[in-house]
Amino acid sequence: MFKYLLQIMISGVVLLFSTVAAWYEGSAIVENSLEWDYSTPFTHLLGTEILTGKEIFVFDYFVYAIKFQPFFPMIILICLLYMASLTLILVGKRNINQGMLLAFVIGLLCLGASSMFYDATTLGGSLFFYTLLLSAVLTILISMFFFLKNKHKQQNTEISDI
Repeated sequence: MFKYLLQIMISGVVLLFSTVAAWYEGSAIVENSLEWDYSTPFTHLLGTEILTGKEIFVFDYFVYAIKFQPFFPMIILICLLYMASLTLILVGKRNINQGMLLAFVIGLLCLGASSMFYDATTLGGSLFFYTLLLSAVLTILISMFFFLKNKHKQQNTEISDI
């Protein structure tokens, strides 16, 4: 148990560092007025008009970083997926049914997140799409594998009871 918590804490530190670095790299959007129409979905969602760059919502910094400086955003994604995997292992060891359900939910969340990057035209957006899609497929397959394994085990137990 301690080794998993230690890994989660280390991953959390890397996540924090990568978040700050991605935020810094994404702040370059303030200087790049040509991207204001294409890389600021959160600002547009809030209905804010960008005149000087200071109006850009902070989350749009991450969108810009994902598109044009994807290294630290990918580290963020990998840390989040790793932390989710460790949580899955911890939950699955205590209760296999809850672990299967959590794996399925994480897979659906990754699938939903990947759909936001489906038509990405930049390298960073494409990397995010394929990473999230692969993670979704793997987690859903793992969930289904353990479900079928658990169901088979239950059937064998019922047969042996007869």
